[in-house]
Amino acid sequence: MTVQGYVLACANLRNVPEKEVLERLARSDLSRHSNQHCNSLSTGQKKMLQLFAVFATIERRGLPDQSKKIVILMDEPFNGLDFDNRDLLTNRLHEIKAAGGSILISTHDLDDLQHLADDITMIKQGQIV
Repeated sequence: MTVQGYVLACANLRNVPEKEVLERLARSDLSRHSNQHCNSLSTGQKKMLQLFAVFATIERRGLPDQSKKIVILMDEPFNGLDFDNRDLLTNRLHEIKAAGGSILISTHDLDDLQHLADDITMIKQGQIV
């Protein structure tokens, strides 16, 4: 599947109009990879593609208000990202958190959480420690 195909498939699952998501893609750093197969992307590019698909839906709906909260589950969201993209992701997560959204992150790198987390739970061999 190409980057554009992936973005369109994710948009379709979340009822985001094709035209809207293609316009967002054209304005993003991923635009130069639109026709590239996802398997050929670097780890960081794949992560940015995943984040693009998530945030395109959130941005369309707007940040949460009291009637509809956003809950995001992320597994190793900072893995493979360069410094600039890590900073962009951190800022975006702060915006969502400040607007009342909830974010659950699974990571092995506690440095990623030091400025984001309200609570940290550590699990070792299936047990909370």
